[in-house]
Amino acid sequence: MFNAMIVAALLALTTWYCALQGDSGALATRSAQRGQASAMAAYRQTVVAYFTAHPERYQAAPAPQPAMPAGQGGFANYRLADGTILVYALAPQPGLTGELLALSQRSHMVGRFSDGVFRSALSGAPSAIATPPLAIPNGGPVWLAAAN
Repeated sequence: MFNAMIVAALLALTTWYCALQGDSGALATRSAQRGQASAMAAYRQTVVAYFTAHPERYQAAPAPQPAMPAGQGGFANYRLADGTILVYALAPQPGLTGELLALSQRSHMVGRFSDGVFRSALSGAPSAIATPPLAIPNGGPVWLAAAN
């Protein structure tokens, strides 16, 4: 009986120890993706506020870049003729689209440009929004917005 209690205690300690040993590389990548998605959301809000305050100006808002860790790149924006605002990452982290979907609560305004049109990340169906004359990274995530 005493041996069974010792074995049970050792198994519990082994399980507890293994649970604490997460894959630090995966955690760092996920943290970088979440950080870039949060920074892109803050940048998007700044751009929307700018275009709301200045509806007659510019196709691209001169919005300040959020503080980003080295190597994560920045963001850019563009306003289409119909007032739709595009916000996109210049150097997107792999998996950024998934984090943007989670942050936007699975919005159809998160997607990418492919074959000359915008495709929502949720449906993949082509929309009526044509690719603007920009250098959006190939397959990079785009988050649409509209000025208030």
